[in-house]
Amino acid sequence: MSELIVGRKGGGKGGGGSSGTVRAAVEAPDSLRSRQHVRILHAISEGEINGIPYGTMGMFFDDVPLQNPDGTFNFSDVTVDFRPGTQGQAYMPMTGLEAEQTVGVELKAGIAAERAITDTDVDAVRVTISTPQLSTQNTQNGDTNGARAEFRIEGKVGSGAWLPLCADLAIDGKTMSRTQFSYYLRLPLSGGFPRYVRVTRLTADSVSAAVQNRTFFDSMTLLWDEKLRYPNTAMVGISIDAQQFSSIPRMAFMVQGIKVLVPANYDPATRYYTGPWDGTFKREWSNNPAWVWYDMLTNTRYGLGGLLDSTLIDKYALFNIGQYCDVMVPNGYGNGGYEPRFVCDMVLTTQQDAWKLVNDMVSVFRAICFWAGSTLTAVQDAPRSSRYLFNNANVVGGEFSYQSVASDQRFNVAAVTWNNPFQQYKQSVEIVERPELIAKWGRIQQSDVVAVGCTSRGQARRLGRWLLYAESEAVTFAVGADGAIPLPGDVIDIADANRAGARNGGRLLTGSTTTSLLLDAPLGLGGTGVVSVILADGSYASRTITVSTGATSVAVSPALPSAPLASAPWAFAAAALDTQKFRVIGISEGDDGTYAISAVAYDADKFDEVDFGIPDVDAPTSIVNLGAPAAVGQLTFSESLYDTGTGLAAARLSVSWARPANAMRYQIEVMKPGGNWEYVSEVSTPSVDFDSASAGPWSVRVTPKSVLGLSGPASIQSYTAQALLAAPSALTGLRLDVINSVATLAWDPVPELDVKLGGSINIRHSRNTAATWDIALPITEAVGRSTSAVVSLMPGKYLARAVDSSGVGGPITEVWSDAQVPLPSNILLTLSESPGFAGTAVNAAVDGGVLRMAGTGLFDDIPSVDANLSETDKFGGSSPSMSYQFAAPTDLVYVYDCRLTATIEAALYNDGTYIDQVADFDAVIGVDGPPPNGASLSLWVRTSDVFPAVWSAWKPFVVGDYRARLFDFELRGVVTQTSDWIDVQTLQVVFDMPGRIEIGNDIPVPIGGLTVSYSPPFHTSPALSLTAQGLSPGDYLDVPTATKNAAGFKVFIRNSSGVAQSGRSIDYISKGY
Repeated sequence: MSELIVGRKGGGKGGGGSSGTVRAAVEAPDSLRSRQHVRILHAISEGEINGIPYGTMGMFFDDVPLQNPDGTFNFSDVTVDFRPGTQGQAYMPMTGLEAEQTVGVELKAGIAAERAITDTDVDAVRVTISTPQLSTQNTQNGDTNGARAEFRIEGKVGSGAWLPLCADLAIDGKTMSRTQFSYYLRLPLSGGFPRYVRVTRLTADSVSAAVQNRTFFDSMTLLWDEKLRYPNTAMVGISIDAQQFSSIPRMAFMVQGIKVLVPANYDPATRYYTGPWDGTFKREWSNNPAWVWYDMLTNTRYGLGGLLDSTLIDKYALFNIGQYCDVMVPNGYGNGGYEPRFVCDMVLTTQQDAWKLVNDMVSVFRAICFWAGSTLTAVQDAPRSSRYLFNNANVVGGEFSYQSVASDQRFNVAAVTWNNPFQQYKQSVEIVERPELIAKWGRIQQSDVVAVGCTSRGQARRLGRWLLYAESEAVTFAVGADGAIPLPGDVIDIADANRAGARNGGRLLTGSTTTSLLLDAPLGLGGTGVVSVILADGSYASRTITVSTGATSVAVSPALPSAPLASAPWAFAAAALDTQKFRVIGISEGDDGTYAISAVAYDADKFDEVDFGIPDVDAPTSIVNLGAPAAVGQLTFSESLYDTGTGLAAARLSVSWARPANAMRYQIEVMKPGGNWEYVSEVSTPSVDFDSASAGPWSVRVTPKSVLGLSGPASIQSYTAQALLAAPSALTGLRLDVINSVATLAWDPVPELDVKLGGSINIRHSRNTAATWDIALPITEAVGRSTSAVVSLMPGKYLARAVDSSGVGGPITEVWSDAQVPLPSNILLTLSESPGFAGTAVNAAVDGGVLRMAGTGLFDDIPSVDANLSETDKFGGSSPSMSYQFAAPTDLVYVYDCRLTATIEAALYNDGTYIDQVADFDAVIGVDGPPPNGASLSLWVRTSDVFPAVWSAWKPFVVGDYRARLFDFELRGVVTQTSDWIDVQTLQVVFDMPGRIEIGNDIPVPIGGLTVSYSPPFHTSPALSLTAQGLSPGDYLDVPTATKNAAGFKVFIRNSSGVAQSGRSIDYISKGY
C-alpha cells in the first residue's frame, strides 16, 4: 500500500525565500505467506487398471489440467506418485505419526545447524524455516522492497557423506512479519544409523539495517509413514503447495480403467481376433462392452463371481457379440472418421442392485440377458437369420394376436444423454430426429434416454436412431411342443393367412423328401421366392424356388440336408408377398402344456439405417382385399364335455365354418334354448365355443367382416343340443371276480366325463335270470371314476350301468354268476329277522310273513271298502321311505374278528301288481304299468367295541370282515313315486368266525401245574395238542377235563406213580374259532 508523505515547508532568509515538495517513500506489498504442502491419497479405482495414459496431462485440479499439451504446467511444486492396483504393489508414502522437535536456531552463513535422528523407523522429516522480516530499504529514497535468503538442506547416514535432500531452497519476497516455510523431505532408507539432517544458510548475513533477511531453523518434525499397500486399489498420491488453492481441490483423472478378461486370441488395441478361439481368457484393458460385462459377471472382488459360476455364462454367444461391437462404423461427425460400433467407458461409484446393473450394462450393446435353462446368455439386437417359422397350422387355434405401440410411445425425436470427453466427460445431450415423422404427425414426440457408458457422440446418435427406428408392432400366440424351440432373441418367420390374404404356410404331408415338398393345401400366391421348412433336428432350412399359385408340391434344389418330417411347418415368401419377421422377447409355459410366445417386429434393414444411414425398404406382407367378404356358408356343430374345475363336468357346443375370402373377423350372435338373439363377440378364427351349454334348440348367426370392418352376408343355422342329457354309453368288460368267497364286480373305465365327475356306477342283482333292471335289487353304487366294486357273492344276475351327473342312466350291462356261496366254516350265529320281523319298523308292517312298505292313506278314507278290498294295503300310495331295525343288537361278549354275510329277498314292484297275487318274489317283473324307477333297498350296520355300547356311525353294509363286540343292523328302503312298493320276504345276517390258532413253546411246568389262558377266549373249546420236553421214563401229561374249556386249560406232568413233577416244559397248539 502506498501512502502520500508531505514534508515541512522550508524557511527564508531576510524575510524572503523559496519553498518545495519532498518525494514520499514507497513500500512494496508483502509477497510472502506461510507455506505448507498438502498430501492427498486418492483411490481412483479397483485394480489393476491400465494407468493414466496421458500422465500429468490427464490429471485435473478443479477441472484445470496439471500439465498442458505444450509441456507447460498450470501448477508448481507438485509431486505425483501412482500405483496401478496390483495385489503386491508397493505402499504409498503417507504420513501417519508425527513428532515435532523444536530447534530454534538462527541460521548463519557457513555455519550448519545439525540434528541427529536416532529412531530407525522414521521415514521422512518436515523442516520448518522462518524469517522474522524479509525486506530491503533503499537508503536514497526510503522505498522498501523484498529480499532473498538461500539455504541448503542435506542429510547423511552414520559417518557417510552429506548429500542434498532436495535442490537448494530460497525464500524470495517481502514480509514485514514472522513467516514460516515447511519442507517435506524423504530420508535415506539404507546405509546405517543414526541419520542426520543439517541446514546451511547460503546467503551472507546482513550487516546493514536496511537489509533484513535473518533466517531461523524453527523445528524438525519426525514423520512415520502409514505403510499400507492397498492391494487391488489403483491410487494416486499428490503433494502440492497449499498456497495455490483456497481449499482442497477437486481432482479428476483420465484413466484407462480396470483390466478385464478378454479372449486369449483378442488384441484390444487393434480390436482384431487372431485364429479360432479356444475358450480361454487373458486379462488386459478393453472397453469392448461385451468383455466389460463378462468381467463384471465373473469377478469375485467387485462383481458377481462369488455368486455366479463362470461355467453358467454362455461365453461363446458373447464372443460373437464382442466381434459385432468391434466393427468400425462412421463416427457420426461427418468427417469420414470411423469408430467401434459399441464401447463402454463408465465409472461405478456406488453399490447397485445386481440384476439392474447387469441389465444396464448389457443394454450398452443393445442386448437382453436371460436364463436359458441353467445358462445365462445375452441376445443382441443385431442382424440374424430366421430360426423358426410359424403359420396358422402350427399355433393354437390358428390365431395370431397383434398389438401396436400406443401413439404416446412412438417417437420422432430422441434426446440422448452421453458423457462428452471434450467437456471433461460432463453430460451432453445429442438430439436425433426423423423429419418425415415430424411432418407426418405434425408434432414433436420426444424420447429421453441416457446412454450407459457412452463417451462417443457417434454412438449416442446411433442409439437415438435405433430408438426412432424401433419396431412398433408386437405379436403373441400359443404353440404346443414347437414353442420350446425358439429362444428369446431368435428371429422367426410368420405366415399368417389372415393378415397376408393368402395361405402361404402350413404343414408338410407324409412323403416329403429332400428335393420335393408336399404341401397340405394349395399355395395361395406363387412366384419366385424362398420356401422355408423346419427339419427333423429342429434346424431351419430355405431354398429359392419358382412355383405357381395353387401348387400342392414344391421341387427344391439343391437338396435339403435331410428329409423333413410329416407335419413339419413350411412357409413361402415371394417378392409380392413376404413373410413377417419377428424377434422373440418372451416365452412362458402354460398349465395345459402349451407355450405362449411374445415377439416384436424385426426389420433386418434397420441396422444399415442406424449404422450407415442407408434407407430401409419394406417388402409387402399382405395382399388382403379390402372389400366386403362373402358368406361363411355351412355351419358345423359338435358337442363335447369339459372339466369346470369344481368337480363337475359341463357341456360345450362348438360351431365352425369355412373361411371365405377377405374375411378377417366374424361377428357371432346366438339364440339359446328359450331365449332371444344376443350378441356374443367378434372372433378372428373360423370357430366359436359356447361353454355351459344347455340342452335344447340353438340358433347361431355368423357375420364375416373384412379388415376394414365391412360386413358380408350373415349365415344362420339351428341345432338341437343334447348337452348333459345325452345318455352314457354301456359299460364294457363287466366281469365277476371271486376270491375267498368275496366277490368283486369290475368293468372298463367309462369314457364320459360327466360320469367321471359327479356320476356313479349303479349295480343291482336278481336271482331271476329274466329280471329287468327295474325290479332287480340295488346292492351298491360306486363313484363314476371307479372300475370295480365289492359285492355280495350270490347266484343269479348282476346288472350295472353308468349314471351321469344329471341322473341320466346308460344302457344296462349284465353278467351271470352260477357261483355257489361257500358254506361258512365256523358259523357263530345266524340272525334271521324273517318271517316274524320282530324289530322296529317305520312306514312298514308285517303281513303274512312279509315286511311290506306301508301306504299313506287312512282306512276311514276308503270310499268303498268292499269295492277296494284288494287294495286296502296300498290305499293312498306308498310312503317315500321305510326302515326296519333288527330286534336287538348282537353281543359277542368279546371283541372278535368275524365275517358277515347277508341274505335279502325282496320285491320292488308297481301298484299294478298286487302283493296278494305274488307267488314268487324273484319272478316279480312288473305286470301293469311301468316298473319301479329309482327304488332302492339297502342294509346298514353300526358297531361298538365296548358294553354299554358306544356306537359308531351307520354305514352301508358290505360283505366282509368286521372287528367289534356289538353289532346293530337296519334295513332301509326308498321309492321315488307313490305307485312303487317294496316287500321284504327274507332278511338274515350270518356271523362266521375265521379260524384261530394259539401257540406256546418251551413253557416250564411247575409242580403245581401250568395254567394257560386264551385272550380273548375262543368261542368254543378249541382242539388242543401238547408236546412235552425233558420227560423221564414213565412220565406223562395230565390235563384235567374240568380245566379244559374255551378260556384255557391246566396241565400237570406226573411220574409213573401219578405224582406231579417239575423241571419239565411243554409246547402247545390250540386250534378253534
